[in-house]
Order: sequence, then C-alpha cells, then structure tokens
Amino acid sequence: MYKSKSLIHSFKHAFSGMAFAFFHEKNFKIHLTATVLVIGLGLYVNLSALRWVLLLLQIALVLSVEMINSAFERTVDMIISEYHTEAKRIKDMAAGAVLVVSLTAVINGFLIFFVR
Repeated sequence: MYKSKSLIHSFKHAFSGMAFAFFHEKNFKIHLTATVLVIGLGLYVNLSALRWVLLLLQIALVLSVEMINSAFERTVDMIISEYHTEAKRIKDMAAGAVLVVSLTAVINGFLIFFVR
C-alpha cells in the first residue's frame, strides 16, 4: 500500500472510489436516483438557500454513509471467507447506520419541502 504523493492523486483516488460505488453498488445507485429526484423537486419548488444547504448536507451524509457501509462489507468479505456471526453483526450494524441516516433524510426532506 502506498500513500498518495499529491493532492491531485488523492482526488483521483476519491473520484475512483465514487465511480466504483456508482458502477458496482446497487444501493448507491438507488440513493443517487433519489438524489436526482429530490434535487429536481427542489428546483421545481424553488427552495431557499438555507433549505438547499440543509438538503445538500443530508444528501452528502446519506451518500457518504452508504459508501462507508459498502467499504465495511467489502472489507469483512475480504477478511472472512466463511460465515461468521460477528462478521454478520458488523455488516448489519453498518447497514443499520445507513438505515438511520436514510430515515432521517426522509423526515428532514419532508420538513424541508412541506413545512413552511
């Protein structure tokens, strides 16, 4: 393993990770689809700047936690090839984190769009 020598390389690695998630992670695609729909709705209803900030922060949180969950799952799968109860618990907890953030995003989305 090597450490990136430049900021440009760091950004290339980050974009590579995002692209990998997009092309190989079904749930990431689902979250991106929801993102496009929510951004479209935000444009349609002409959200205020503050509501855009809140919405974009929520979107970033959901997408980030989804990628972290995927990284946990792949790491566990790489280390443990057979079924193990603790491996299942690790993966379930990471998935639970995505669920918590996603449900909060739905609630926050409702507040952002429908509570004036």
